[in-house]
Amino acid sequence: MSLAEIEMEGLGVVKCKYCKAFLLEDFSKTNDCQHFEWVRVSVPCFLEYFRHPECDADTIFNLRRKYLLRVKDGENYCLLVPRRGDGR
Repeated sequence: MSLAEIEMEGLGVVKCKYCKAFLLEDFSKTNDCQHFEWVRVSVPCFLEYFRHPECDADTIFNLRRKYLLRVKDGENYCLLVPRRGDGR
């Protein structure tokens, strides 16, 4: 999936192209849908997962490869990723 498969409407609103569910509102409220989900990862784990033994390096590596949108939420990043098993 690519960013072309989600739609931005106005400032800070992202909608799923398929089901029209709101995924992001006002850069703060995140919602999942049947096609996409948000995953929280700490900033240190996201940026330097190989340096922190508490981080699951394989999971973070895979998330970094497939996330479509990243929103910073305090000490975490919220990553928008396609749901597993979605055939689109």
